[in-house]
Amino acid sequence: MENKNGTILIVDDLPENVMVVEKTLQKEGFRTEIATTGKEALERIKAIKPDLVLLDVLMPKVDGFEVARRIKADIANSNIPIIFLTALNEPKYIIQGFKAGGVDFISKPFNLTELLARVKTHVNLKRTQEANEAFIYELRQTNEELNSTKTKLTELNGNKDKFFSIIAHDLRNPFQGFYKLTDYIHNEFDNLARSELKEMIDDVYHSAEKLNKLLENLLAWSRIQLGKISVRKEFYNLRQIIEMDIHLFDDIAKSKNIKIINEVDENINIYTDLQMFNTVIRNLISNAVKFTDVFGQVRIYNEIDKDGVSLYFEDNGIGMSPDELKQIFCIAKQSLKTGTLGETGTGLGLILSKELLERLECSIDVKSELEHGTTFIIGIPNSTDIDN
Repeated sequence: MENKNGTILIVDDLPENVMVVEKTLQKEGFRTEIATTGKEALERIKAIKPDLVLLDVLMPKVDGFEVARRIKADIANSNIPIIFLTALNEPKYIIQGFKAGGVDFISKPFNLTELLARVKTHVNLKRTQEANEAFIYELRQTNEELNSTKTKLTELNGNKDKFFSIIAHDLRNPFQGFYKLTDYIHNEFDNLARSELKEMIDDVYHSAEKLNKLLENLLAWSRIQLGKISVRKEFYNLRQIIEMDIHLFDDIAKSKNIKIINEVDENINIYTDLQMFNTVIRNLISNAVKFTDVFGQVRIYNEIDKDGVSLYFEDNGIGMSPDELKQIFCIAKQSLKTGTLGETGTGLGLILSKELLERLECSIDVKSELEHGTTFIIGIPNSTDIDN
């Protein structure tokens, strides 16, 4: 049981010395432990972790200086203060004792009042040092937590600013064009030729389609930030998911003469939330088509290993610079980048995809080089079911 005043290990091979010191310390409320050899002292230290060691220098086999060196060599015990009890009062022995790790010397025959005062002083110093170290550790922990919180707040603030920027700019501008076009049709309807009207209605439709996609991404992203999106997983065939999503891009792919090739193994079933996974696939296909030149190619294929399935979205488009790669999943640092035919976007689709994949316990990586295309890789863990 730990004593409030501390535990003192007395190391001395002379019983009469031990008895006198032990009674003095116990009278002052210290707990005492005894060792009569250096070897026993080292064993006792490991067992009881004393607050201080009173160590005789002149002992058989292993002297006190060597015992002290071994105590200090063990990092777990290096903070235990050692007071030497010795009749060796020459300066060379005192220097040797301090080099071995001692904090004080008490000469034999010793004065019990002096011994007690020095023991109390060094026990208090040790406890003060331990308290200071604990306080410093707590300060460091608190500082790390504060820095982490500051980083998160900075990130959240940047996300908020970007979010409002998207609402203010990326939604406002399309809505203005949308409004002006519908206003023109409303006012000039009777004067418009059927072909002109059809062309304008097509423009309205495509504008509405883009706005709808942007709003869906914004709402999904905001639900994730608020923790209001739930995951409902079932098994689905991966190739069929890809095939259905590719069909949604038939028209825009044809308009740019881009081939979208589905090479995904037809025997792979994945355990996922279909709506969330579809959102990711559509964003990645949309991104690939947007930044691929006319007559380009988007290839979707997979690899299988012991960890699961890697799903690749590879295009031969305009690619990205190293700086763009670093910022691609950071909403606060997104900048407007137009597609090969001037298509606009906010970059929110990729950020949303990453967050959705994290909720699905999947990963996403990207490799890219300017003018040499981009490849996104989704890592699907081995809950995947691969038919034989």
